Amino acid sequence: MPWRLVRRAERSSGWQGSAGCCVWVCSCSSTFSAIPRTRRSAGSSWDRSRGFLALAGVALTERGKDLGTAAVLLAILGAMCVIAGVRWQTLVAWSLVMFVGITGLVMKEPYRVARITNHLHRWDPKVVDSEGFQSAQAEVGMASGGLTGVGLGRGRTKHIIPAPTTDYVNATIGEETGLVGMSAVLLLLGGIVARLLILAKRAQEKFPAYVLFGTASWLTIQTCVNVMMANATLPSIGIPVPFISSGGSSLIALWLAIGICQGVLRQSTVKVKEETAEAGADGRRYGRTRLSRA
Repeated sequence: MPWRLVRRAERSSGWQGSAGCCVWVCSCSSTFSAIPRTRRSAGSSWDRSRGFLALAGVALTERGKDLGTAAVLLAILGAMCVIAGVRWQTLVAWSLVMFVGITGLVMKEPYRVARITNHLHRWDPKVVDSEGFQSAQAEVGMASGGLTGVGLGRGRTKHIIPAPTTDYVNATIGEETGLVGMSAVLLLLGGIVARLLILAKRAQEKFPAYVLFGTASWLTIQTCVNVMMANATLPSIGIPVPFISSGGSSLIALWLAIGICQGVLRQSTVKVKEETAEAGADGRRYGRTRLSRA
């Protein structure tokens, strides 16, 4: 079952495998955190190898020519390692390895290098109307919105850039509703993330807590990347806004993740109630006073 979750990332268009990889990462983190720190070096080979299987899911996603989604999954994996209690020396070492690996993957594909180069020179007269057009116009749309925007339906960016309702929906929102509208959208997403974190803190078991925290990390990272892509801080890497962008695979994966969160939280709550009821029954059974028959 877990290996099918990892392989799903290769067969899907990217986001449909994200939920499976996220759950697998949570399982790895739950197992790792349950091992005492003094015994982690002596754990079984299976316990030590499950983290590499999570990296395999990232590698399979990159193999599908979707480095942006792979980078998001890698960031989620890093967040889960932090919450699972991985030593900071290990995190630093793996961060350096991942940085070198991502750099190598970018340099391996000429179109990725060209995308970054064109983004850095997007206002060059030779690039602004061709390869740099999308990033430049999204930046103009975000900047022209001002405080309250130009008005709903009056934006021009959505008519001239590709993917105005998916990857660059924030450019349209920023232009038509301004800083006020963008703040409202971010607050709504922030409310979902905050609720997930609160429930993760209240969870009685590690696995439900990690699923909730992992989903919150996913929403946070994906939103931040899209906002930075819309305001031209990052080049276009095809990361949609959670629950806002239109589309199929991303919404399916996100709602699947929310459903998994509800499922594991309900299961954990039911288990705690059963244990509490059993403890109360034991207390009544062994703690009652015997009455004399006299």
